[in-house]
Amino acid sequence: MMDHPLTTGQIESTLAWVDRLCAEQDLPGTSEERQDQINDEINDAYERLHGDIPERARRLLYVRNAALADAARLKTASDDILRAMKRKQRIAESLSANDGALARVLASYREYTGDQFARLVTDAGGINTGPTPERLEGPDDIGLWPAKFRKAQPAKADKAGAKAYFKNHRDELPTGFAFRSDMKVKVTKP
Repeated sequence: MMDHPLTTGQIESTLAWVDRLCAEQDLPGTSEERQDQINDEINDAYERLHGDIPERARRLLYVRNAALADAARLKTASDDILRAMKRKQRIAESLSANDGALARVLASYREYTGDQFARLVTDAGGINTGPTPERLEGPDDIGLWPAKFRKAQPAKADKAGAKAYFKNHRDELPTGFAFRSDMKVKVTKP
């Protein structure tokens, strides 16, 4: 078994530096000139992982694997945050629902004051009732709507269907259509 070509610190510091540079690229208003400088700095960071060709490849793959591991952790954290946000929204909605705890407190307050239109005010906010904005309800059958209020769906190209058909009928390809394949670096697992 071979020794690890980089210390954890070297992997993490390279990844952290490149991540900081990429974050700068993501900032609105970063000039095209600065974008090019950042790309050069990123490539320089990768070049500093020197060694013979197989060794450089190993080192770059270790940094790539660390980036993918971080991305997976961030995805999990992002999913957790999204679920927590939805829970908090549900809690807030349930509190302010027509049958929620705030409505019950307001009803008790109105009963206590004898004023059926009373507004309960605290330093944390107020509770009152009022109409919601109007919304138009109509039939689900679009054919029952007046023509001037119907929207036509824009036509969409069926790329998957066209690819499946023309793959076996290449001689029928219309003008402007072509099959294309690009080269891409593919990384395999060890």
